Amino acid sequence: MKLRELHILDDVLEVYPSQIGKLYLYNDLVILEVLEGVHVTYKKLKVIINKINSFYGDRKIGFISNRINTYSIEAIDYPKFAQALPNIMIFTVCYYSLKAAYNLELEKRFLNNPIPSFTSLIDAYNYTKSYILKKAN
Repeated sequence: MKLRELHILDDVLEVYPSQIGKLYLYNDLVILEVLEGVHVTYKKLKVIINKINSFYGDRKIGFISNRINTYSIEAIDYPKFAQALPNIMIFTVCYYSLKAAYNLELEKRFLNNPIPSFTSLIDAYNYTKSYILKKAN
């Protein structure tokens, strides 16, 4: 479900459009919606990484990938993403198709950390917020 269709859009501090998609910046998390057909690489994500780092500094946050579109990811770049965003406490994925679920299982092999996944953006949002709150205390 597109973020603009949900009440959680009310809490967004800034929407940052880029060539690969839209980044929604909240107080303690970001939601990224990548455009249809994009091949996501570290180089293409650099502008998003820079925006996150400049907006949050070293503050710990969560990251939700809201996969409303079909796109591909250069999975071998995952370590670069993680290194460039050391303040990400949790990376969560929301997907809407069986194909996306299979792709996510493949991607998980390139990361050392678990990736909670959901088929509801509200569930992903609530889980991520809860995780951040728990870790902050």
